Amino acid sequence: MELTRITRENIKYFQTFLPEEPEEPTMIRLGMIEDETPCAAVVARIKEKDQEKSAEITWLFTAPEFRELGAAHDLIEELRDLVSGSGVKEIRASFFENNDGIEGFLKAEGFAVEDREWICAIRMSELEKLPGVQRLRALKYPERVDSLGKLLVKEKNLLKMFLYNTTGSGDYLEKSEDKLSVAAFEADKPVGVVITNVSGEEDLSIDLIYNTSSPSYMAGLLNQFVSAVEAANRMGNRIYFVAANDKIETFLQYLTGDAKSLLPSTLLRRGILAIS
Repeated sequence: MELTRITRENIKYFQTFLPEEPEEPTMIRLGMIEDETPCAAVVARIKEKDQEKSAEITWLFTAPEFRELGAAHDLIEELRDLVSGSGVKEIRASFFENNDGIEGFLKAEGFAVEDREWICAIRMSELEKLPGVQRLRALKYPERVDSLGKLLVKEKNLLKMFLYNTTGSGDYLEKSEDKLSVAAFEADKPVGVVITNVSGEEDLSIDLIYNTSSPSYMAGLLNQFVSAVEAANRMGNRIYFVAANDKIETFLQYLTGDAKSLLPSTLLRRGILAIS
């Protein structure tokens, strides 16, 4: 097997392996190939927060017939060598609980594995049945709710500053072209945002729910988001709430009341490989 950087020239060999996503300057894609047959691939993104760099593995796959032959090990080793000289302090990889195969592999590669966050999932069509959603009808909604993809440059700059001041990062706006993401404004000032990652035809994941007001106010913003989902004919899709911050956890509590079992959940785990 030959290890190679995946480029525009050879990506045709790996297209069945890789998720459909545009190439970005922060992206690293590596592959293993044998006689023009793809064997394995890894995709990672370089991220920077608070002047600290990390590499997040977003995709790792080995063809069944090439597993346990060291292909994934060689990809991780090459990735580590590539990023070690660019100021990256650690490589991260997230995976769902009960995936003993990937957890065992990461530990063998030197990753420290820890619990990260809970993910709750529900069909959009079932969202209306949650106790908290029944109270949406009585809420006072924001004066204006816009799709992030339609915001003016000035408004995007305001929203980026809002996110930076409330979350410490404006990176979420990288997903602003997603037509199912919405932001709320009052008196031309951003007061709330729902940013959603669309994955294929099945999944919608709410990556960020944030505002400076109460959970009930954000529920009104979510109601506008539901309208956008209805207009896109995606009410049959699953939506994932990633409980990555206390705002989302509070919001989920508002939606479900005391009946948390209404939202099936699973634990997302994370492996971290420190780079010396």
